[in-house]
Amino acid sequence: PKDNIEEIVWLTTKEQKLEMDFEMMASYLWKRVLILTNTKQQARNVTAALSNKGISALAFEADQTQGARQRALEGLKKASIRAVVATDLAARGLHIGPLECVINYDFPRTLESYIHRKGRVGRDGEKAYVIHLVFPEEIEAVQSIEKALGHTLTRQKPS
Repeated sequence: PKDNIEEIVWLTTKEQKLEMDFEMMASYLWKRVLILTNTKQQARNVTAALSNKGISALAFEADQTQGARQRALEGLKKASIRAVVATDLAARGLHIGPLECVINYDFPRTLESYIHRKGRVGRDGEKAYVIHLVFPEEIEAVQSIEKALGHTLTRQKPS
């Protein structure tokens, strides 16, 4: 594991998940955040909710126009947009530059997806974060990834 990446499993409920996103984005001064979801609809919902709370966010979807995808990436690179919300599929092969945080709004479904998501941060050796928003029904998925990794992930409950 990279020492410059702090990885935390935030235990939450489905009802609190969006609120957790808002609180983290407000509390931390991250300028470049990639939020990953398991579905396009979830990515759209999270983007809309963040925007409604005054947090600059754009969705990045595989079926968007090239111009829309390019605007999202450029905004994140220039830090004029704080968050890009995408699915694993849409995020494959993205070259965003240094990211300060990846928030897994939905816990990765496979070890490959987990590794890909975590690999998005800390590439430049700078301090970076991977935050997993997990509710009780997803604990088995977390334990499955932990078993494959051979270690447990730090768990934290919001105060």
